[in-house]
Amino acid sequence: MIETLIGRNFLLYPRSTLRKEGILLSVDEHGFCFRITYQTDSTRYKVGDIYFISKGEGLTCVLMEEEFGKKIEAQKIEAENKKIKGE
Repeated sequence: MIETLIGRNFLLYPRSTLRKEGILLSVDEHGFCFRITYQTDSTRYKVGDIYFISKGEGLTCVLMEEEFGKKIEAQKIEAENKKIKGE
């Protein structure tokens, strides 16, 4: 089932509650490969990098629907604009 979701964007919560987003690149019996597209924890996950998350580590992920993803993207842009304006 999860193999049908390759190429889709997910909210990822591996071993933490810090928000990360990633595109599912591949799945096998050992785990998942994601390309990180957004993160709030700059110490471990870097945007653009590919991470393997073992099934043994545990992973909570939420499939982002396209409309939800657009809303989140709009919120990110709005937050950046406020930062630039000093609000």
